[in-house]
Amino acid sequence: MNKKIEENEIDLKGFLNILYNYKFLIIVFVLLFFLFSAINLHFKPSIYSSSALLEVKSQNNQKSTQVANDVIQTAFSIYDAQIEKEIEILKTFYANKKVIEDLGYDVQFFTKEGGFGFVGKEVELYDERIPIDITVLDINLSDEDYYDDKVIGKMIKLTPKQGGFSLEFEQPLKDKFFNKVDQSKEEMILSEPTKIFQYGVIEETNYFKFIVSQKQEVSEPIYIQIN
Repeated sequence: MNKKIEENEIDLKGFLNILYNYKFLIIVFVLLFFLFSAINLHFKPSIYSSSALLEVKSQNNQKSTQVANDVIQTAFSIYDAQIEKEIEILKTFYANKKVIEDLGYDVQFFTKEGGFGFVGKEVELYDERIPIDITVLDINLSDEDYYDDKVIGKMIKLTPKQGGFSLEFEQPLKDKFFNKVDQSKEEMILSEPTKIFQYGVIEETNYFKFIVSQKQEVSEPIYIQIN
């Protein structure tokens, strides 16, 4: 029994000696872990998700007539919930159809807040926080493998200037950290470096046509992503 106690004491002392000898290395690893965790949480975007079921009726005359007949036939039945559902579908059919037909390129707006040094956290803007409206009229997809991959989904920086604004591609975060030059970015110039775009008129870059309307004063760069 005494032998086991002595062995346990020796093992505990050996473990404590190891911790003491490598205390600085352990502290460094712990600090690095918390540092990378903090950076990851800081730059990780907040994701809000929701789901919905959209039920759209066909505009076929025969099917519409059949739906109307079905509604009449079931009007005096016990299926009140189904009747209400059919009525709501008929009410929203043309509204949904118009939204789908008018759906164009989706544009997201971001700003950069806080951050470490020159790198800020990307925060998406919504509703009244968006100081501009942008309508993408056309994207040049003559060489889809190149343009579609290089323009759609990429971050574009809009910087307010005297009398308008400028546009340029935003360098990815990982390239900023490693000071890496993106050769494809250098080859893809949206416009002349000194080009100043105007608000409220149709403008054109080397890759797309667009209109930017100013809702309020733009004092800081806005980051745009076309999807």
